[in-house]
Amino acid sequence: MKKRIVVLLTLLLTLTLAGTALANIEDQMKDMVQTYLDENGHDYEYDDDVFTLKLAIGSALEYADVGIFIYDDMLAVIADAPVQVSEENFEKMAVFTTLANNEIFYGQFRVDREYGYVSCRSCNLVEDVIPGENELFYLVGMPLEYLETYGDGIAAVCEGGDPYEAFNACLAAMDE
Repeated sequence: MKKRIVVLLTLLLTLTLAGTALANIEDQMKDMVQTYLDENGHDYEYDDDVFTLKLAIGSALEYADVGIFIYDDMLAVIADAPVQVSEENFEKMAVFTTLANNEIFYGQFRVDREYGYVSCRSCNLVEDVIPGENELFYLVGMPLEYLETYGDGIAAVCEGGDPYEAFNACLAAMDE
């Protein structure tokens, strides 16, 4: 009986410490993101483990709405393009984003069928080590860079353009 009580108490203590450690990781990531945004002069809002801000990009898209999400085991960045894809052009955008995803490594383009939003997402899973400022720089920067690089193509496809031509135009612009 005593052994069972000791085992149960040990298990309870372990779970309590694990929960505290996870909360601590979230707080550390929140502080790191907040410091990063403050040091870089970004205006942002923070609510319920999500930082939201608007950042300029140099393409037809002009800006992106950025969300930085803090989870207990992940830090994720989603940059939404300020365009919506019509149902008529959804399949074309799906082709375009698939072509672009084959060329990029630190993010992933997505297109939402229900609302037509195009976004680029990056994330860093957190197990034992919290990402540093360098990782955060790339987590935030790469989706924005990808939206900038492929933004003219996204805008062209939203207007009904051919996804293959738009993609090739983006690749040609990168080579200039």
